[in-house]
Amino acid sequence: MVTGASSGIGKALVLELNRNGAVVGAVARRKELLKELKNEVQFPEKVISLPGDVSDPIQLKKITEEFRRKVRRIDGMIHSAGISMRGLARETDIKVYESLMNINFYPLIHLFRFLESELRAGLKTTYQKS
Repeated sequence: MVTGASSGIGKALVLELNRNGAVVGAVARRKELLKELKNEVQFPEKVISLPGDVSDPIQLKKITEEFRRKVRRIDGMIHSAGISMRGLARETDIKVYESLMNINFYPLIHLFRFLESELRAGLKTTYQKS
């Protein structure tokens, strides 16, 4: 399962995993970009589009449960969804930091909780930020 799958590094990871024959759960907010991604991969039948907002724990739990139902066993999770900001800390509104944490950090914690049984069974995880 890869979050942030519609663009950037997340998209590149989905393309590479698919090229290697993996079944990939592609998580992103924008359904139309997930549809485009499915058209770009070598094995579209091995990409499961999972639209949703990773900053919403309820949606993220539903996404995780849906992927688990479809594949029965989750072997890996890459949290690549994220936003960045540039600026001095003293000049940056606290709301910007809250958004950063809500998208970049907290989803990882929620995913660890939602995937606890898989983690205990050896799930491979990666937290990727550029």
